Amino acid sequence: MNIWHIVSRKTALLPIAIVAMTMLWLMNGPAVAQQLDPQRVSDDRSTPTPQPKITTADGSISSTQPVNPAAADLTGPDAPGSPAVSFSYYKVIGTAFQPRESTSTFAYSTNGCMYQTGGPTFRFQAPLILPEDSIIKYVRIYYMDTAATNMTVWLTRYEPGQANLDLVSVSSTGAAGYGTVLSPLITQTVDMATYAYVLTWGTSVATSANQICGIRVAYYAPPFSALFLPIVRKSSP
Repeated sequence: MNIWHIVSRKTALLPIAIVAMTMLWLMNGPAVAQQLDPQRVSDDRSTPTPQPKITTADGSISSTQPVNPAAADLTGPDAPGSPAVSFSYYKVIGTAFQPRESTSTFAYSTNGCMYQTGGPTFRFQAPLILPEDSIIKYVRIYYMDTAATNMTVWLTRYEPGQANLDLVSVSSTGAAGYGTVLSPLITQTVDMATYAYVLTWGTSVATSANQICGIRVAYYAPPFSALFLPIVRKSSP
C-alpha cells in the first residue's frame, strides 16, 4: 500500500470524525459549560440569605421578615383600632353656652359672642358630644376680653349624680380685646356610656367686657366615626 492510498483513506474518515464530535458536543457540552460557569455555580448554592436588621423602639436589635402587603394594611395608621393621624374638631359659638342657674341672665353681642348681664352665679355650660373612643387632646377658647379679670373655660367629666372631674381648663389673657388661647395637652379617651362631658364658661363680671365667642376641641377620631359625626381634618389644634 503506497502512501497516497493511506492519506486518501484518512481523509475519507475526517468528515465522519467531525460529525461525531459535533454530536457529542451537542449532547454534553451545555452540561459541562454549566458546571464550569462560576456564576451558575454560585447561584445554585443553597446559602441562606441574611435577613436585614432593624432597631426596635426600646433600642434592641431584631431581624425582620418580608412584609406581606395585605398584612401591612392592617398595621398602619389606617388599621382598625388606630386613631386618625390628624386632628378632628368639635366647635361651638358662644351662644351655645346656657346659664347653669336660671337667675343668670345674658345678652348677645356679635359674631357668635355673648356675655353675662346679671345674676349671682357666673357659670354657663354647653355639652360636648364626641364619638365613642375619641381621644381628646386640646381645648381652645375664642373670646373678647377688655376686663381687668380673665375668663375661664373648663372641660369637665361628669358621672351624673355621683362625681365630676375637671380634665383641663384654659383662660383668656390680657385685656386687649379679641383673642384665642390653647389649653395644655391632655389625653382623655371618650367614654360616653359612663360619663357626660361638659364645657363650662366662668366669668367674674356681668358686663360686655368679658365675652365668650367660641370653643374648639381638638381630638383624634376613632375609625369609622365619619358614619356618625362630620369631621374636619387639619394638622394644628
